[in-house]
Amino acid sequence: MSAMSTVVDDAVEAWLAARRTQMDAAVHALLAAYPPLAHAVRNCYCCEITLPIGPSGGKVCVDKDCRATIDLRGMGVQPAAATLDQLFGAGWFDGAPDGLVAAEPGTYEWYDDSNDCEIYIEIHADGTADLYMGNALLPDAAAVLEELNRRLTATSG
Repeated sequence: MSAMSTVVDDAVEAWLAARRTQMDAAVHALLAAYPPLAHAVRNCYCCEITLPIGPSGGKVCVDKDCRATIDLRGMGVQPAAATLDQLFGAGWFDGAPDGLVAAEPGTYEWYDDSNDCEIYIEIHADGTADLYMGNALLPDAAAVLEELNRRLTATSG
């Protein structure tokens, strides 16, 4: 690759600085929405930034395009299902016409082709659930995390 002129080099540096600011703002938004997230770990796993969730496991990742992936395992089915029903509407997920709160154990999913986001919840017979939201726009991921945190806090408090 040939050397860039000073003007181009300065423009690229400005772009990189703006990108770092955007990534920092994404992390701040996700931490504000879901305080159990640990502080950011950069450049690991599949994404540029990974926010592990304490000793309970799970993680939230932010990729190079500032898209988020939520991967939460073994949480209570009621808060997880109620969060998705509240934000997306009861009956939104395939196979759960009466909503996820009323759903039997199984996997329920929805793919939003308008923004290439995949969401699924696996409801287990033991009353736990795994929640996954991949390639989500940051505001959508923050909304899910905030509502989930509100419900978990209300349940435990």
